[in-house]
Amino acid sequence: PYEYIRNENSITFYESAGENKTRLFLYPKPTPLDARRPFQWNVQNWYSRPYDYIYYYPTITKGSPIIVNLALNYPNKKFLVWAADDLIPKSYEDYGFWIEQMEKIDNIDIIKRGEDFTNKFLRQGKFLLYPSILDSIGWLPVEAGMEGAVPICSDTSLLRHSTGPFAEFVYDDSITFSPNN
Repeated sequence: PYEYIRNENSITFYESAGENKTRLFLYPKPTPLDARRPFQWNVQNWYSRPYDYIYYYPTITKGSPIIVNLALNYPNKKFLVWAADDLIPKSYEDYGFWIEQMEKIDNIDIIKRGEDFTNKFLRQGKFLLYPSILDSIGWLPVEAGMEGAVPICSDTSLLRHSTGPFAEFVYDDSITFSPNN
């Protein structure tokens, strides 16, 4: 039930000891999160969603500069950003900077505190923008896809593995490079 992926560019946690070994990653094959609740596609519902794009976790590694530029260049499109207070990472200094930049843009709405992630976020947008270059497993595009939002992701091997059947992928050397890819 598992697929092995060897990544020659990754280094073990022993790199400080002078060892430089390739890690072996074990990823579960993608499966629906809740097979008991089959998804019913409703085109009218999709077109009536209030936001064109949704975006999650505003940091530089998740593509915040891209979202800001898209919102500035497409003022007629509506963006919803999930930036709940409980997501503020202690180690990312740029988080507050990107929230401040997004607050200045008229066509971006920000959710700073939320409790119903599915209804208040995932079901509000037509597309999930996910230009992440560093990702652990890629569950968010799977969740968004299950709720009817079409994921638009960076073309990294991990995101292709987790969301391949139903996502759109964008490749560009300047945004898709990842030392873990």
